[in-house]
Amino acid sequence: LGNAPGTSVVIRATRTDTNAFADIFLAINDNYTLSAVSATTLTVGVNQPLPITARYLLNGGPNPNAVSFNVAPAGPSLIPNVITPDGNGDATTQFTSGAVGTYTVTANGGCPTVVPNCPPTPVPFTVNVVAQSITVSGPPEANPAEVVTLSATVLDNGVPAPGVTVN
Repeated sequence: LGNAPGTSVVIRATRTDTNAFADIFLAINDNYTLSAVSATTLTVGVNQPLPITARYLLNGGPNPNAVSFNVAPAGPSLIPNVITPDGNGDATTQFTSGAVGTYTVTANGGCPTVVPNCPPTPVPFTVNVVAQSITVSGPPEANPAEVVTLSATVLDNGVPAPGVTVN
């Protein structure tokens, strides 16, 4: 029909042999979308805060309805866990876990009332919480002007963490 979501249109059926007609009122349903802004698979260290952001839109613009976040299994904190999206439609929570493990954080879009297309499909984020450490090796002492080789290895859960730079 060419009309935008959230609008309505009147369709008129008219007889050609008389001026009798009937109107059909048709509402074009709103379009609610919830999507990930953050990567959907994330890794963080124990007790390190991790921002997780979802974008909630209504007909392509920022949605004023809240986004709620929950986590399974229970244990980690999400602060805040219910957020009104900002001017871009973004809602951000901070995830923090005191234990190593894999967690699923789910973003859910709120609805003002029972309406078609709302709530939108929830957005899941997988968060891998790891014990981060660094090990160093080298001789315990050196002579003046002696060349010594020192090394440092970055570990996540005791396994070398690829792509991490040591300064």
